[in-house]
Amino acid sequence: MKMYRPEVVPVRTPLLRVYGAGRAAATFTVVAVPGGGWAFHEAHRGRGGFLCQCGGDIEVAARVIDRFLRERSL
Repeated sequence: MKMYRPEVVPVRTPLLRVYGAGRAAATFTVVAVPGGGWAFHEAHRGRGGFLCQCGGDIEVAARVIDRFLRERSL
């Protein structure tokens, strides 16, 4: 399977591995944020790889991650 930025990510935080159509994949860290909700970051970029904050609505995060994978698989 072809990986998007397949390098090993040396972290001790929980990781979320997401697989998209067309063999695209990405690894994210998911952290709780003040005020509730979750923030998603590209794992290999740390906090500099901020992708989105879903504010507790996981469907919003799913749409953002889907768009992210689609753009990367082009």
